[in-house]
Amino acid sequence: MSLKLWDLKTNKEIYTIQSHNDYVYDCKYSSDGKLIISCSSGMIAYWDIKNLSKPIGVIKDESKEFVYSVNFLCNQTYIVCSYKDGTLVVVDLYNTSNIFKKEINEFEKTESNLDDQNSVSQ
Repeated sequence: MSLKLWDLKTNKEIYTIQSHNDYVYDCKYSSDGKLIISCSSGMIAYWDIKNLSKPIGVIKDESKEFVYSVNFLCNQTYIVCSYKDGTLVVVDLYNTSNIFKKEINEFEKTESNLDDQNSVSQ
């Protein structure tokens, strides 16, 4: 599957990025306009906007079925992605071995515990 970049003033296609082997579920520009990131089934890819012919990085996780969404964090050094199974993953784009994973239901438990503690202390 591919990503297509469009000029919104002329409504013309600027570039097609051949990116994924499956549907692309999400795509984002970095806030500084230098990077594009996209996700599909078990794969996240990112490009330098100045060279779209080849991704500067690909993160594959064969154990995960679908990456539903991606977004940039901080100063475009980290991304966060959500998976179908409820996992949130934070990845350092410049050191992809540095990955932090957390199940969404673990966040819910933490939030629930905080709510319980607040009601007890009141």
